[in-house]
Amino acid sequence: IRCSSQNGDRLMAVIEAIATTYCEDDVAYVDFTGIGTDYEHLQIRGSGRAYASGVNNHWWGVKLQTSGGWGTSANYAYHMMYGSDTTAAGNAVATGSDAFFQFNGSLGNDDTGTTAYTNRAAYASIVLDILDYHNADKNTSVSALAGSAFPYSTTGLGFNSGLLVSKLAITGVRIGAYNGLSSGSTLRGSAFTLY
Repeated sequence: IRCSSQNGDRLMAVIEAIATTYCEDDVAYVDFTGIGTDYEHLQIRGSGRAYASGVNNHWWGVKLQTSGGWGTSANYAYHMMYGSDTTAAGNAVATGSDAFFQFNGSLGNDDTGTTAYTNRAAYASIVLDILDYHNADKNTSVSALAGSAFPYSTTGLGFNSGLLVSKLAITGVRIGAYNGLSSGSTLRGSAFTLY
């Protein structure tokens, strides 16, 4: 993307890696906090797997932190479109139903419900955009793409978007297995970079 300055010089948009977290152990979630207001937008790119006993499809979750703290259940709304094998579906959640965004395009699955690493899914690819994250004149919106290959079933892909009903600047992002924001784990080897 190029723009022209007032004196005619050409400027280029800059994408800067701010922080990377590599999970050397299983964790509930990954936090990026203390984000300043130096940027226009934020993006998280990740490669992750997840596990929760007896759960076959580990969707992933995102929670946003503002100067008022982590968003409450009354503040999140989102929609999902997803496909797996011959199935295509969609879902929408109105504001107040969840304490964080629930997104599909799985972080992995475990059809056997065991903890053996050999039974867990391939890594999912994740790209999450948080737009105008410090703009005090509007609510914060996000969009996300994610997908993974399920070794015991099919490949899943999801397109998601969401809204945090808050005009406070975003100061932190929490990402992990959807179940992991309440139970379960984001697995060792998962990696996330904030841009």
